Amino acid sequence: MEVPEVRYVITADDVRIAYQDLGNGPPTILVPTYWGHAEGNWDLEHLHRLFERLAANLRFLTFDHRGTGMSDGFTEPPTLEDREFDIQAVMDHAGIERANLIGFDFGAQIAIGFAAHHPERVDRLILMNARVGASAEDRAHRLNPGASEQDPLSRVEAALGTVDTIGVEVAASLGRFTPSILRYPDVLRAMPRLQRLAGSRDTYRRQIESVVAIDVTGTATQVRAPTLVTHTRGNLLHHIGYARLLAEIIPGATLVELDGDDHLYWFADNWREIADTHIGFITEEEVHAPAVRRFAVVLFTDMVGSTVASLAKGDEEWHRLLDTHDRISKRVVSEHGGSVVKSTGDGVLATFDAPSQAVDAAIQCRRELRESGILVRAGIHGGEVEVRGEDISGAVVNLAARVERAAPDGDIYTSSAIRGMLIGSHHVFEDAGSRQLKGFEGEWDLYRITTTP
Repeated sequence: MEVPEVRYVITADDVRIAYQDLGNGPPTILVPTYWGHAEGNWDLEHLHRLFERLAANLRFLTFDHRGTGMSDGFTEPPTLEDREFDIQAVMDHAGIERANLIGFDFGAQIAIGFAAHHPERVDRLILMNARVGASAEDRAHRLNPGASEQDPLSRVEAALGTVDTIGVEVAASLGRFTPSILRYPDVLRAMPRLQRLAGSRDTYRRQIESVVAIDVTGTATQVRAPTLVTHTRGNLLHHIGYARLLAEIIPGATLVELDGDDHLYWFADNWREIADTHIGFITEEEVHAPAVRRFAVVLFTDMVGSTVASLAKGDEEWHRLLDTHDRISKRVVSEHGGSVVKSTGDGVLATFDAPSQAVDAAIQCRRELRESGILVRAGIHGGEVEVRGEDISGAVVNLAARVERAAPDGDIYTSSAIRGMLIGSHHVFEDAGSRQLKGFEGEWDLYRITTTP
């Protein structure tokens, strides 16, 4: 999905708000956390895929809060009523009379305010990884014994770090409350740019101080829209006690406690489950992602000794190597007619229509990366895979990963299926023996590629 057009609307108090409108289905407004950038958000693959999933089932709108990203700034800290103007203006400009609201993090407080003060415009309300307000801190702590009693402003600042730092320190600090982000080096490299697009250090501090001052403890009791409260059970920023309290004080609210401790849930392994829980609550239907089976040759690559290398080279040099690896890998895969499905952190998962394409790409990729001081190994297998959106899954994918892990440093291994399909080609296969591959019964014959194209 291409990045949707950014639209602008002027609020009742003369603030220009940037928003995006995409998809079809029940109108739904995502009320995000206090920072972001309407265009820059799409640079993060994980947000991109979340937005695509929402837009596949809903008419999905999101916006930059006043004071951040592509929206106007502010001189005085906005009140809750001021921030409700932003939602109202977006709905009016988009021609939406009633909408569902998904409030995330501090955006949930604003969504609560809008639902309470404009009940005629809200169908359903979803609150994800939310908090309530200063007056309810003690009550929330009691619902989650052992939770930190540090004030929310200090928690956010400690987790966020200094947003004007250039490098991976900013993104790595997010790992304090979203551990899964640390598995994605490409995100660690991209996040500082997104944060700088969203605002300066002063912008962040002023936004945090503004939203932390908003207290919706009493307002929440006035919400009449059907409400779903979802929260990661081990959330490291806003503990589960907040969700339990919201479910108590919002009349008729339903609480769903989700596995995991990630606050930025789109980086979690169960992000689809979370998104589908929200979609299902709005549509009152079970969400089925369309799955298509097709033939593909699957290539996995992996940088040899990446953990040791990262420690030895230091952050700056290591991330330079990662950038080189990603750039070469994506180019070579494309040159041989393939598609990179995703980065695996220190390798790639790619698909091809023909086995010769995959083998030739693996050989060229290995050679060019070696010339840049990067050693990789690769594994190739082919068969029917399950395609869901931009991702692939199934036994063929898992087996290709096992073949790659069986390969010695610097080698390219294939399954017997690939060898069989390439009989008569210019490639020469050397018998690498039979192996037991984790998760698969019996022994599997593996082959080492010994020629170049």
